[in-house]
Amino acid sequence: LPSLVTTRGWGGGVQRVYSEINTRASNLAMFLSDQIKINKYFEVLASVRGDSFRTVYDDPNQAVATNRHLERTDSMVSYRFGAVGHPMSNVSTYVAYGISYNPSAEQGTIDNLSTANLAPERTFTVEAGVKADVLQNRLSLTAAIFRIEKTTLRITDPSQNSVSILDGIARVD
Repeated sequence: LPSLVTTRGWGGGVQRVYSEINTRASNLAMFLSDQIKINKYFEVLASVRGDSFRTVYDDPNQAVATNRHLERTDSMVSYRFGAVGHPMSNVSTYVAYGISYNPSAEQGTIDNLSTANLAPERTFTVEAGVKADVLQNRLSLTAAIFRIEKTTLRITDPSQNSVSILDGIARVD
């Protein structure tokens, strides 16, 4: 049922009836992962994930008719691989690399056609670290260094503030 919203201005009250906004999202995913011990000093790991993310957004209140019914389906394959070394029985080192995606509708809304037309953002992750168990395994020390880099960043088009585009890079080190 529609919601009734009353707003009052200087000249009295104005009633507006707003229709329900409906967002439906579904995700179908498959994930495979394995870690293989080569010997007591070395392990390798790998994972792959396939996603089909679909969103349907209906907002009959939109002033622009093309924004009243929007749909987007993204098919994405993410992966991660790495290695773990054990130079001593109480020390582990690792390196890993991966790629993942963030669909435009991941927040549950695609409220305009330009957002609905955007491909997913792509994120690269590289990391390395070390763990050491000391004091007869009563204390664990860990350290890591990483870079997370999101490319094809979702931004507002500088020449048209009502349009979203994919451009730029966001980086965390």
